[in-house]
Amino acid sequence: MAIMTRCSTTSLLTRVCLATFVSGALAPSPAQATPAFARQFNAKCSMCHAPLPPRLNNLGLTFKRLGYRLPDTNEDGRLVLQDKPSRSLGDNFALIGDFRVEGARGQPTPLSMHEFELVGAGTAGAHLSFAAEVAWEEGEFEMEGYEGQLLLGRPDMNLTARVGLVNPLLWDKWGHQRLGVARAHLLNRRVPVGEFAGFRPRDMQEGVELGLNLIRVGETGGALRTTFLSVGVYNGLSPAGPELGERDDAKDVMVQAVQLWGESHTVGAFWYRGSVTDIGDPAFDDRYHRWALFGNYEMRPGTDVLAGYMGGRDSTTDQTLRRVSSRSWFLELDQTLVPGAVAFVRYDRFEPRKSVDSVRRSGPTVGIAGQPFDHLLLTAEYTGQRVGSGTRSRDIVLRLILIY
Repeated sequence: MAIMTRCSTTSLLTRVCLATFVSGALAPSPAQATPAFARQFNAKCSMCHAPLPPRLNNLGLTFKRLGYRLPDTNEDGRLVLQDKPSRSLGDNFALIGDFRVEGARGQPTPLSMHEFELVGAGTAGAHLSFAAEVAWEEGEFEMEGYEGQLLLGRPDMNLTARVGLVNPLLWDKWGHQRLGVARAHLLNRRVPVGEFAGFRPRDMQEGVELGLNLIRVGETGGALRTTFLSVGVYNGLSPAGPELGERDDAKDVMVQAVQLWGESHTVGAFWYRGSVTDIGDPAFDDRYHRWALFGNYEMRPGTDVLAGYMGGRDSTTDQTLRRVSSRSWFLELDQTLVPGAVAFVRYDRFEPRKSVDSVRRSGPTVGIAGQPFDHLLLTAEYTGQRVGSGTRSRDIVLRLILIY
């Protein structure tokens, strides 16, 4: 019995379904599929990406969560994990060039390189794996992410430990796996609290994440059903903390649960608690909480609906502020037009309370993403956001990504 994705036999799955990707779990910007994996397995991106890179289907998400090991079945129908057979360290890495034309109302700009990245991930034996990303932007090199992972246990029930500079929200399909350029406000916007610029969940953080993974193969058709549970402890907003006046000894905690079923259906929730101290003059403390529900459901082949809601509360020792509450939500529809081309539309709303008017945002994002060739991704996108009670902004972005 083979695990069902778009492959029909175990041998075919083993040969091609270990698709190409390091989908940006490390990167604050959306790193794309890593063709180094495809070169090793002679695979197509569509095996683990749907409808287009960097969006992962559930096989791709499970593969990534297990440290780049493919869940498969042996001749006895038992679940096994297949390691990626890299021949050398260099086989695990790929190059990404991100070029953009961006223009706001009355402010067009020429085509320019937004970022150049070296990204990669792979295994080191039966239990260890790694991932890393180095970016060149504005004339400087920066280590944007790095992690090591330990995997222990059986294929159907195992424990993972991730450590490094990581993105704690590993499964946000509207974040680093988004089809467009603009991020959903739910993860991207800060809630100002006095002198503190505010917390946002997508920030990279140094820390440790412990996870429990439960994987089942359905009796009918071999479909995967996977449950991920994790607890992460992070070093606040470090390394950006000193710029915000935060003490580095503050620790943040996040608990997350995610359920995957079918080819791409997901539902999940997280709770986050953190703190910052010694902000401004006079100094004060901010204790912030965030909680969210998120998920997606493929209504029919080629039509996917995504949604998310996040609430928040900041409690401070500043008597003029005391407590600042916030909420944010989005709804997105993705529609495959033809193979290799997807239209998407999303509506965002972000409204912190007791905050400056210019922070509130709402409005649509509309665009088309395409992959005419394995090594080329194209995006055309329009975003119209109303900021506070002011006029609506109109931003247009054309993006071209070359990957090798």
